[in-house]
Amino acid sequence: LMALGPALLTLLFRRGFFDAHAVRETSRALLFQGASVITVATVRQAVAAFHSMGNTRTPVLVSVLDLSAFIVLAFCLTGPLGHAGVSAAVAGSSFVQMVLLVVFLRRKGPGTALEGVAGSVARSGAAALVAGAGGFGAARLLEQAPGLWSRVLPGLGGGLTFAALYLVAAWGLRSPELATLG
Repeated sequence: LMALGPALLTLLFRRGFFDAHAVRETSRALLFQGASVITVATVRQAVAAFHSMGNTRTPVLVSVLDLSAFIVLAFCLTGPLGHAGVSAAVAGSSFVQMVLLVVFLRRKGPGTALEGVAGSVARSGAAALVAGAGGFGAARLLEQAPGLWSRVLPGLGGGLTFAALYLVAAWGLRSPELATLG
C-alpha cells in the first residue's frame, strides 16, 4: 500500500471527479494507513492472546489509552497534515496500543511465544521491503507508457511485481506462513 498507493489508486479510481489531485491526497492518507497495517495485525493477535489467558481487562484498559492517544494525535496532526493527519493519528495510536499490549504480554513471562512472532514479523517485513522496492520500481518504469496505458500499467505491473517478489523473498527467507498457501 505504501509503495504502490498512487499507482493502484490511479488504476482503480482515477476517472471523472477523482482526478490527479484526489489521487495525490488519497495517497498521502494511504501512506499512513499502510504503515499501521502491521500494528493493527499485531494488536489483533495480542488481544487474542490475552483472551486465551482469561484476561479481558488489560486489552480494554489499553484500548482506553489507545483512544486517548488517537484524540491527542488527531488534534496535533490534523493541522499540519490536513486530512492525512487523521490517518497518521490512527497509525500512531495503533502503534501505542501495540507497544503497550506487547509490554504487558512480556510481563506474563516466558511461554507467550513472542520470539516466534517476532521472527515471523521480521521475515514478512523483509519480504515486504524487497517486494515494495521492486513493485515501486516497476510502477515507475511503466509510467512512461503512452496514453491510457500510463494510467493502467503502473498499478497492474507494480502490483504483480510486488506479489511475485514477495513470494520469492518469503520463500528465500523460509517463511513458514507460505505453507498455508497449500
